[in-house]
This record gives sequence, C-alpha cells and structure tokens, in this order.
Amino acid sequence: MRYNKTNEPIPSRQEVLTDGCPYITSEHFLSNAIQIKDTDKIKTLLKNVSHFRLSPYISKSKKILGFKNLDCAERLYRFDERLRDIIFNAIGKIEVALRVQLLEATQDPLFYKKIFLQILTLKQSSNEREQSRAKALEKLQEDIQKQVKRTEARLYGRYGDNIPAWELVEVISFGTLSKLFSFCSIDVKNKVTYTFLSNLSKNYAEAHSQNSEEKKRLEQVPRVLFEQWLRALVYLRNLTHHYSRVWDRRLDIGFVRPRVDSYIFDNNLEEKGVIFALTAIYCILENLDRDASKTFKIEIRELIKEEYKFMGLKDASVRTSLFWNWKD
Repeated sequence: MRYNKTNEPIPSRQEVLTDGCPYITSEHFLSNAIQIKDTDKIKTLLKNVSHFRLSPYISKSKKILGFKNLDCAERLYRFDERLRDIIFNAIGKIEVALRVQLLEATQDPLFYKKIFLQILTLKQSSNEREQSRAKALEKLQEDIQKQVKRTEARLYGRYGDNIPAWELVEVISFGTLSKLFSFCSIDVKNKVTYTFLSNLSKNYAEAHSQNSEEKKRLEQVPRVLFEQWLRALVYLRNLTHHYSRVWDRRLDIGFVRPRVDSYIFDNNLEEKGVIFALTAIYCILENLDRDASKTFKIEIRELIKEEYKFMGLKDASVRTSLFWNWKD
C-alpha cells in the first residue's frame, strides 16, 4: 500500500476506476434504456451481443424513430454486421493481391534487407527528417522480426536472417506490409500503384523507358494517394476485424480524394464517410478483378436499398453514389 504526504493510503488504479461503479446486468441496462415487450427475445439477443456493444444502435434507433426501439436497434446491428462482412472480404482480396504485386515489382527475394541498409546512413545524418525515418525503419524491422518469430519460427531455422520475400510477405500483418511498401523505391511504388489504381493514372502504359519525358509521365501515377489509401484500408480492416460499428461512422483515417477526375467519386461524398471508403474499395477492385468489383457493388447496393427506408438514411452521398445509381 502506498501513502501520500499526510500518511493517507493512496488507492490503486483499479480501485479508482471501479469505485462507485457497481456491475450492471444487461437486462437492467436495457430496461432503463428502452421499453421491452418481448423479454425472451431480449434475453436471447443479450446472450450473443453485450449491452455495451448494442447501445450505439439503440441511440440511433431514437434518431430514426423518435424513440428507443429494440427491434430497430437489432435490425441496425444486423445491417452493420452484414456490411462488415462485405468490407472485410473485399479488403482481404486487396491485401492478398498487395503481397503478390510487391514481389512482382521488386523481383528480389531480399528487397526488404536492402531497405533496412539505409538505417545506418540515415542515423548519421544531421537532418531531423532523415533521423526520424531511421527510427521508423528500425521500428519496422523490429516489428517484422517479431511477427516472423511469432508466426513462423521455423523460417529462422531454415533461412537464418535471409528469409525470402515470398515467405516473409505472407507472415507479416497487413499494417506492417503497408509500412514496408511506404519505404520501397519510387519505381516499385509506381509499378504496384498502377496495378491497383490504373484507372486513376495517366499515360503510365507508355512510360517504360528511362528518358526524362517518360519519367515525368511515370510521376503521374498516384503512388502517394495509394500509400494513404493503404493506411485507411488497414484502419477500416481493423474496425471490421474487431466487430466495431462501421455504418454511419466518421472514420478517424479517411480516404483522400483523388486529384484525377473520375466518375466513381461523386462530389457529395464526404472523405471520412463510409460511402467514400466503399467507393475507394470498389475503385481498387475494378483494377484487380472486374468480377469481384461487380459482386462487391451489387452486394453493397442491395444491402443499402434493402434497409434504406427503414434506416431513415437521408445523406445525399448515399443517393448519389455509384452503389445507388448503378444499373445491372
């Protein structure tokens, strides 16, 4: 027990956090938050969904209906559940493709080792930005080592420190993979970005030689945009993976609007809104797999239109998005 200067006991952090906070049962919480007619239904629901997880949907039911309604809250929850599944599967396709395309662009089984060779030079620099980059690279190298040891310890026994890239990229997380991509050379970034965002690139197909004019055209590939989109995809993927609410949420890490004009991105789309995120995912899938992009668009459109009236969605970004207006 610790004591202050007046010799009074100092409560522990746990005691501070829990003092005056009695345990609240799910039934008690909802009986005070919402009118319940079907008690059997609520007991069944609360066996699978905690009252804390359900509470945001209860609050939204009041915005839609003017009063808190359990049926509405549950329907909103189920809608969000289906939306998360669609998003998670779509981002999974993008993640797997990124692992492949990074290997295709580098054509080097130890490309990541060459990236980390920069650390010593950057640390010796007097430039604060380069020193910061060195620290970021050291952290990335440490994260990769931990993930490799944790997931596939056998790799060290077989290859030592020279694990081939085709095995390495399959065992590191999506977040770590996106960071590794951000430290790749400009040429590698351009090649990978074109695969994912060729519909937002200009004249990339003609820019394959090394003369200055073609290099300028190569610079038009939106690699900076794709780097930012990867960070947003990692964040959104983590939301879906941890079953967090996605619909009607302002994303902490949104998708930046492309500078290139595209029919895909309507002016009404809010960059940190979910509809913008869905549109960005569709934009990537359209380059990777047309069938997958079509399936994704159909699933989103049917889900939104099925629940549109019930959910009271009045956001212009929904009604003007490609998911609403697209025809079979």
